[in-house]
Amino acid sequence: MKNKQIYFLFSANFAIYFIGTGLFPLLPIYATTFGASKSIIGIYMAITYISLTSGTLFSRLAAGALGPKRVFVGAGVLGVLGVILLGQAAALWQAIILSAVVWFTGGLGLALIAVFIGQSAQKTKRGKSFGIIFLSFPLASLLSGLTVGPIFEWHGTNMMFIFLGAVYAIWPLVGWLFVKVNPIVTIKTTQTQSAETFGKPFYLLLIMTFLPSIAMYAGRLGISFTMTSLDFSVSAISSTTAVAGLVTIPLAIVLGTWSDKLGRQLFLLLCFMLVAVSGILLSTSTQLWQFWLASILIQVANAVRGSIFPAYATDILPPKRLAAGLTWLNGINGFAGILGLALTGLIIEQAGTTTLFVGAASLALVCLAILGVISGNKLVTAVQKSHNYVSTQVRNHQLKRANAVS
Repeated sequence: MKNKQIYFLFSANFAIYFIGTGLFPLLPIYATTFGASKSIIGIYMAITYISLTSGTLFSRLAAGALGPKRVFVGAGVLGVLGVILLGQAAALWQAIILSAVVWFTGGLGLALIAVFIGQSAQKTKRGKSFGIIFLSFPLASLLSGLTVGPIFEWHGTNMMFIFLGAVYAIWPLVGWLFVKVNPIVTIKTTQTQSAETFGKPFYLLLIMTFLPSIAMYAGRLGISFTMTSLDFSVSAISSTTAVAGLVTIPLAIVLGTWSDKLGRQLFLLLCFMLVAVSGILLSTSTQLWQFWLASILIQVANAVRGSIFPAYATDILPPKRLAAGLTWLNGINGFAGILGLALTGLIIEQAGTTTLFVGAASLALVCLAILGVISGNKLVTAVQKSHNYVSTQVRNHQLKRANAVS
């Protein structure tokens, strides 16, 4: 993929994630202004992810009928209108409908960007390409966490949504002016493609994406609920997103490149371990630094999921099933959001936050067990390979320092 194109797609990805990361911790607070309870807020958030998943799965059909670029740009324009009108909502049902529009268009955009990257990236640089694109997530988290919460607190919801609409406009503008769809991108499904299966490794990857994603969504919404109940300010709640984004930015740059060298399975292991630890930490968190740390762990795990998992899927999928497979991989994350967000409020109301977070950690541990069973010696080899790689880099660094001194 040409450098300019990947950076244009990065800009569009950034705009989509900026809206998601900026609104996610604040929508529960916004919903309470309409008198919504925790369980209703959980359902509200789940509806947004039903919309996200629908947009993701609808992307191939729409792009096949209307053309990928036309759908890409049109979805962006519709999303901008949805964000601005969301600030004018006068009742909860209006906020739900407009939020659904925003997340539906976001799902379309993210799915098409993944397909554009997956079909155009060089085989030896897939991890790097997806890593560059996913860098937009922690960057968006940092900038949205620093700006959206304070605007909400100091200038009100109308100004916040106008600001978000202006940022979202980057996506359709860049898509219209600069993004070029590679001719090899074929979104329509042929009979040959339909007859070819995804393969067992990909189905297992879907399971190992679904379970920790539920835990991550539960953790993120649970942080917002818990901090609100502990009387943290809106800016403090929003700061968890900013801090997590700041720490994750340098990691997002190198994760993909490291996975190209060390193998993808090692990073699947890392993802599951981080999710498990974050759940255990959140079960006892009461201080701001604890919520910051848990948010960092979730964000790094999400960075692995967003950059390494698509690269791994691209490695194992048959070429003719690549577009469909990547769409389903994005879609399964949306399904996890639906379930995780819908259950979070209910579980907190019925059993408390400790049960929620311990349950989230348990899902990640299940994935660790699955990975251990299906990988076996391959995972051990990957760990040894990473150890040897790090040791070599340390020795080389020490030699350079010794030569510089002499």
